[in-house]
Amino acid sequence: MFDFDNYFGINRPNLDLDFGPVDTKEIVSFNEYIQETSKLRNLNNKDNQKILYRGQKEDWPLIPTIGRDKGSNAYSEVKEKNELKKFIQESDSNPKYNDLEWLTLAQHYHVPTRLLDWTEDSFVALWFACNGKKINNDSSRIVWGFLINLNELPDINFEKPLELKKMAVFKHNPIDKRMISQNAWFTVHYFDDDFKWCDALENEKQVKKKLFKFKLTISETLRNEFLKELDKMGINSFSLFPD
Repeated sequence: MFDFDNYFGINRPNLDLDFGPVDTKEIVSFNEYIQETSKLRNLNNKDNQKILYRGQKEDWPLIPTIGRDKGSNAYSEVKEKNELKKFIQESDSNPKYNDLEWLTLAQHYHVPTRLLDWTEDSFVALWFACNGKKINNDSSRIVWGFLINLNELPDINFEKPLELKKMAVFKHNPIDKRMISQNAWFTVHYFDDDFKWCDALENEKQVKKKLFKFKLTISETLRNEFLKELDKMGINSFSLFPD
C-alpha cells in the first residue's frame, strides 16, 4: 500500500476507523505537479486500486450541480426529471440509451444533474482546475483526488439512477467523444432525508472507509503557465471537447 502519511507529511487516523481529515498539498510548479502525481499514478492498477481526480477553479464542496442552487431554484425531484426529459427530447443521440447513459451524456453537456465528473488523468483534472476565470481570485485552484479499491466499492443497481439512496463511483462505457478524451468517471449522489446533498466522499458511510481523499492546491499566479504547459502536451479545449 502506498504510504500516504509520508507522502503528505501528515498524521491521519486509521482509515478503517475514521475517514480522517482531507490531506492537502500546495503545488508550486508544473514540474512538482508532474512529480507528485507520478507518485500517485503508481497506485493505478495495483491491487485493483485506482486514483481519480477532479479539477475545480474554485474550492467548492463536492456537491453536484443540481444540488448547489438555493431558494426558488433549489432542488426538486420534478425539476431534475424535467431537465433530463428536456435534454433527451432535444438530443440527436440514440433514443435506446438507458437512464444512466442519458444522465452521463447530459452531465457532459452542462445539464444540471446529480453527477460529478472525475477523470483517471491528473493532467485533464489540472486543465479543468486552471481553465476559466474565478469568482474569488484570492483562493487557489483545486485538484481533488481519491484512491479507491475497485473490489470494495458497494454493489449498486444503476437501472434507476434517480432513485439511488447511496453515493456510488462508476465508469460507464463511453457513449460520447468527450467521455473518451476526458477519461471520464463519475460519482452519483443522492438527496438525503435532511434535505441535504451527499458531499462526495465525505458523508457516505458505505464508501468512506474504502477511500482516501486528498487535495492539491495551485496558486492563481501559476494558472497561465500551467495552461501553456498542458497545451504543449496536447491537453486543451480542442482535445478535451473534440465535438
